[in-house]
Amino acid sequence: SFLADIDAAQFLDSFDNLGQFDIILCRNILQHFSKAYRLELVQKMNSILVQGGIIVFGQEDNYEGEIADLALQQEDSYPYLRKTVRTSK
Repeated sequence: SFLADIDAAQFLDSFDNLGQFDIILCRNILQHFSKAYRLELVQKMNSILVQGGIIVFGQEDNYEGEIADLALQQEDSYPYLRKTVRTSK
């Protein structure tokens, strides 16, 4: 397993060099950014998320937006996005 600890300054950088992740915990972070930048951050997280992986948000985070292969879901009071598993035909 691998854990990446990203500080605030690294949010501006590309996430491509971090590898691929099954779960990304992004708890109570998005609330500090504009709606446009929240969408950009989620897109960056999506780029390093494996198929079927999830991005977990905190109760205070307000994620609004749509990304084609992410579905918004909720467990208890915690919202999360699950990346669609693509099947080959």
